[in-house]
Amino acid sequence: MNLTRILVGDDQFGGSSGHLFIESFRERYREQLRGCEVKYVADPEHFVQEAKGGNYAVLLIDLNWTNEDFGRRATDKTGFQLLDAVKGYAPIRVLWTSDADRVREDALKHGATSCIGKTVSPEEFAGAI
Repeated sequence: MNLTRILVGDDQFGGSSGHLFIESFRERYREQLRGCEVKYVADPEHFVQEAKGGNYAVLLIDLNWTNEDFGRRATDKTGFQLLDAVKGYAPIRVLWTSDADRVREDALKHGATSCIGKTVSPEEFAGAI
């Protein structure tokens, strides 16, 4: 059985509360993720490397990678930079952010196939992936 492979990148997956964020994501989109193999990555450089060699169908990319829960500022990378870096690695590249309406046009210019809010309904999430 071929599973749809999804790579989800967000700095909030790291740090002391990362597991809670992952569980919340899994619960909210449980039905949409059924039958999918999902990997969660908290570091932007690791995300790019995983996307490059992982044969993913969907890349879900956070806009802001600045979680300071690591004991240091995680990075100054943005989701736009990651979109530029992974353009050829997956057919579906979704930027997800709390500010989707404001950045949607820029996301598409950087190679996103869609841009969604972090709290979209499960139905909207399914439409993006």
